[in-house]
Amino acid sequence: MEFEKAKSYINELSLIKWGKKLGLPGEIAIQAAWEGITIAQAIKDHPLGASTSEGYVSCRVGPDLWKLLSQELGIEVKKKNLRLVFEELDQQGMFATTTSDPTPEQEGTKKTSQQINNTTSITTALGHHPPKVPHFYGRDEDFLQLSTTLAQNRFVALIGAAGIGKSALASIYVQRMNSKPQPDFKKIIWMSLHHGQTVSGLMEFHLKECEFTALIQELSCLFVIDCGPVEFEEDKNFQAIAQQFCVGRHQSTLLILSRNTVRSVQQLARIQRPAATIKLSGLPDKDALRILKEQGIQGESDCKKLIKSYRGNPQLLLLAAERINRFCGGKLVESFMLHKTSFASDYVRRVIQEYRMQELTPTEQRILDILIQSDNDAPRWITFSELMMELSSGGGNASMSELIEVLEKWEGMSLIESDNDQNTGEATFMLPPTTRKVLMRNTLNSLVSFSQPA
Repeated sequence: MEFEKAKSYINELSLIKWGKKLGLPGEIAIQAAWEGITIAQAIKDHPLGASTSEGYVSCRVGPDLWKLLSQELGIEVKKKNLRLVFEELDQQGMFATTTSDPTPEQEGTKKTSQQINNTTSITTALGHHPPKVPHFYGRDEDFLQLSTTLAQNRFVALIGAAGIGKSALASIYVQRMNSKPQPDFKKIIWMSLHHGQTVSGLMEFHLKECEFTALIQELSCLFVIDCGPVEFEEDKNFQAIAQQFCVGRHQSTLLILSRNTVRSVQQLARIQRPAATIKLSGLPDKDALRILKEQGIQGESDCKKLIKSYRGNPQLLLLAAERINRFCGGKLVESFMLHKTSFASDYVRRVIQEYRMQELTPTEQRILDILIQSDNDAPRWITFSELMMELSSGGGNASMSELIEVLEKWEGMSLIESDNDQNTGEATFMLPPTTRKVLMRNTLNSLVSFSQPA
């Protein structure tokens, strides 16, 4: 690969991401990295090099460039490996350009394809960057399930509790996919949903109608909508988008990362459309133990109790480990087990806020109160019939259909856990221990004030 070609790509990328071209300092940083020489030598060799300083190029401009390229290429780029990375990606055809310009009639549908070929990486075509994943443990079976499901379907929902690792798993999938000689998808469009946005509005912001049509029809694209803490809502516009993915003839797929159930996926799956839901659970003990061990937490048997209490949620375990180290010197035996402390209560409290629990209806408040009070000493499973009986005895007029609707809603939000009684097969429900503990400390009327740390 020629240096000028690489410089042209980086120059265009700088223009797209930073709104400005490389400039002299950027050119010198790239020249030094490409030729394997010092910044001082590159400045000396450049005809205009005297107008910049070695310290500015090496300490400011260079690091910013390597960070930008690492994010865009999905590979760690440094001064020492810049040329090697570009030459390897060039051999894979990443920097191929079109040989002719589109005709005026083709301009609308070709515009996005040109943008992707000329200015972006194979990791992200448009939108945001997948999140960095500093800690990732296990998930081999989940990774295989996600890969298989995306290959077989055009609309997939990856759902699970806050902190369970949905975004991390999807980001790792993108990274590993890009390392394959023949990736499953040619382009990734990763978009993060923010409060006040709808999915259809988010896609419209990043993609005009003609661009969206060009992407899904001309390329094999994976569209990832990461809802984060935002409650996923399905309006008519989104339902039309879902239909387009499941009905149209193309090789593109829509992946939704959400805390709550995506009903459109379930509805389309029921009528045999290529749609599927994956619910992500906590880590197995062996992988969760690795988290605590690598964070310096001692005592395997007590670690397992902590893992059970947090249901193998990696985010909660990392938060707990941080505080156990800070306040207890890495030993949770007496300090945690004796006082039954929740080391991640502020995180759980914030999640409850995001679920808008302060806006519960009277029926929902009554159901939640029953679940909290089902056992004052420790959480226990309560059957559906017990819930219905308790709800009816409270003097309210709630119906069975209302109870079912609330339970399905909360289960889809991962706010409650469900199982089946081994003897009767009847559905049973329970609040996760950490959620229950936080709720027990506060009345439902004071949930709105949950903004202060524990």
